[in-house]
Amino acid sequence: IWHLRDNLDLGMGVALNTSFGYPMVFPALFVDWRLEGRYMVNVSMMDGVEISGGMQLHKLLRLKLVGSMNGMLAFVERDGKDKIFTQQYITTGLQPELTITKSLSVPITVGLSAYRAAFYDDRTLKAMFKSMDREYDPHFSPAFYTSIAVKYGF
Repeated sequence: IWHLRDNLDLGMGVALNTSFGYPMVFPALFVDWRLEGRYMVNVSMMDGVEISGGMQLHKLLRLKLVGSMNGMLAFVERDGKDKIFTQQYITTGLQPELTITKSLSVPITVGLSAYRAAFYDDRTLKAMFKSMDREYDPHFSPAFYTSIAVKYGF
């Protein structure tokens, strides 16, 4: 990871993945850009994409508009065949964050789960590329979203 500026970190490398039953190497990218102060912006791409912007309302309270895109997969056997269950999602919302101590805070997000796709595919590289241009898009309707977290900085 290169710390190009106080507010910009970039990283590149290779990732090893065995999702399709054999080892594959592919490029990996890391980006973390942030503006701090009364107004803040953060763009982060590590295991998904997270974007936020907000302002410090009080020394113990900040309010942000947040958005994230992420996904996960699981290996399953379905109808006697190896399959991959994939889920991708996009969430957005308002996030007040209460600072308890210098290292401890509690962010509460209230918003919308704007998109959540879920589907099964064959466990092959060909099926992964084929699924990118599928006409059938199995997904859930937008829904209310809320989360509470405890953040501790070491």
